[in-house]
Amino acid sequence: MPFAILSFSYLYVRSSILTDYCLKLPLLLNDNSLLAATNIGERTSTVFSMLLVYLKLLFFQIKLSWEYSYNTFSIVSITNIKLLISHALHLALLAIAIKGLREKKLISFAILFYFTSMLITSNLFVLIASSFGERFLFTPSLGFCIAVPVLLSRLLKTDLKIIHTSSSKVLISLFVLIYFTYGYKTITRNEDWRNNMSLYKSGILTSPNSARAHYIYAAEIVANIEADNNIPDKDKMIKTALSEY
Repeated sequence: MPFAILSFSYLYVRSSILTDYCLKLPLLLNDNSLLAATNIGERTSTVFSMLLVYLKLLFFQIKLSWEYSYNTFSIVSITNIKLLISHALHLALLAIAIKGLREKKLISFAILFYFTSMLITSNLFVLIASSFGERFLFTPSLGFCIAVPVLLSRLLKTDLKIIHTSSSKVLISLFVLIYFTYGYKTITRNEDWRNNMSLYKSGILTSPNSARAHYIYAAEIVANIEADNNIPDKDKMIKTALSEY
């Protein structure tokens, strides 16, 4: 409860400061696609469909992108299947968290930490200058990192303080597998961040519906041509830039 009170207090202060100093300029649709929603129902439904994607990204980082602005996520209605799945999962997690509060279970803290930190950038109550971003999972993912070993230890009936039993060895093996799997993904993802061109090109592949991803990729091509007029395949690059624009 103190953590929740502190979180809501932070949100209130943050909202007051941003309203006075940073939000005098109107939000743009190209920054936050939720502005395309025609009513609060559509906006809330779309937010929860995005929250489902956040949950998926905690487990599977198959397609990562630097850009998720308009129109990566389409506006959805209250009957959308993704919304219904998202509601079911989040309600189930909330029920688990509330149930374990009295016993001060670690899993409850992990879930509530995820919820409260995710709330800040979720666009659920306050629209921000971005509809979605992998960077917004940085802090909430701590709750996920706490929950995973707790759940695995319960599944294998293992005390995390004891490491010499056979079941603990299985748990450690799972941790090692997770470490190398996600470590490999980190290494391969770093290739996309080699330079601006490789990063922007990866964006149009993983977020093909993002208008900004195509625009910035085209702008980078033009910038490279202007920097070196004798660049190989200049004509081909110009055609690519025009098609992306």
